[in-house]
Amino acid sequence: MNTPKRLVVFIFIFHFLLFLVECPDVFGHEQFHFDSWTTDNGLPQNGIRQITQTPDGYLWFTTYDGLVRFDGVKFTTFNKGNTKGVINNRFTGIYCDKNGTLYATTIEDGVLTIFKDGKFTSYNSNQVPERYIKNIREDKNGELNFQVETNENTFETWYYLRNGEFVFKERLKIDDLKLEVAGKKGNVWTISKDKIIESKEGNTIVYPYKLKIFDSQISYLADRKGGLWLGGKNLTYLKDGEITEFGEKDGFAKGSDYH
Repeated sequence: MNTPKRLVVFIFIFHFLLFLVECPDVFGHEQFHFDSWTTDNGLPQNGIRQITQTPDGYLWFTTYDGLVRFDGVKFTTFNKGNTKGVINNRFTGIYCDKNGTLYATTIEDGVLTIFKDGKFTSYNSNQVPERYIKNIREDKNGELNFQVETNENTFETWYYLRNGEFVFKERLKIDDLKLEVAGKKGNVWTISKDKIIESKEGNTIVYPYKLKIFDSQISYLADRKGGLWLGGKNLTYLKDGEITEFGEKDGFAKGSDYH
């Protein structure tokens, strides 16, 4: 099961646009400078699946040929051929918690690989519930939750990872799912399938926005201006009761129905 190339491209473009939103100073320059790196510069392959950054400043990438760490100059690849504790090279997702611990996932053999205190450890398919881990997020209590793939399109199944073992948490119906996002201006966004509610100091704004694709993997970002960006068929921006959509007319590829 390979991730479609256009999905990878869309995810990269979405996160790059969000980077520009969070860094408005870039727009003050008349010229842009882009650097590109390939296998000629030390990457194990040119396909990058996901990117995260650890508190020590390193960038980490997932590829189908190992985990990659980048210090701004040099790429270091960690795979089952050169690193104890890594048992599968074909990584897809990656998540960094507030303490700097890395969690890398793959859809092959249900493997979860954790990098903590300089050491790698991995879980095989007998240790990971269901098929594989498709999403990792922190709940309101600060504990990591792991969503597993079950081939069920109307429910989501979530687990904790406690003392090295997966513990069932809950099974949620997607139609009843609500995601809470803390804004940068003290506001809280509650995202559901048929509407989005912004709350601040007892006041609420209801955005009658129906998401065509909605589950816990939807891409979103609360920016420093108090707005909310959403990925999907369009790039959507919500702020001060207004809904702005950016789609094909703004340069998005036709049929980019991803999130």
